[in-house]
Amino acid sequence: MIRSIHQEPDPAERMRSADRIYDALRALLEPAHKGEIVAIDVETGDYYLGRTPLEACDKGRAKHPDSILACKRVGYPTALVVGGPVLT
Repeated sequence: MIRSIHQEPDPAERMRSADRIYDALRALLEPAHKGEIVAIDVETGDYYLGRTPLEACDKGRAKHPDSILACKRVGYPTALVVGGPVLT
């Protein structure tokens, strides 16, 4: 399925969907994958783990090339920090 830009959810709605899916996955992901990036397909609920957003999204796009993905850092409130300390 080819998606036009007008069919994609707005970024805020995409993150709300990703947050709901992440909350359902939290108990599964956080003990074993804290600090990794999870790319969440907001339409299917599928998720892909990686060390970087690019790695996680590449895994998702390999399975579903037209997927709409949102990234979160497992166990942290934000995926990336600009100009701040490195999360370990």
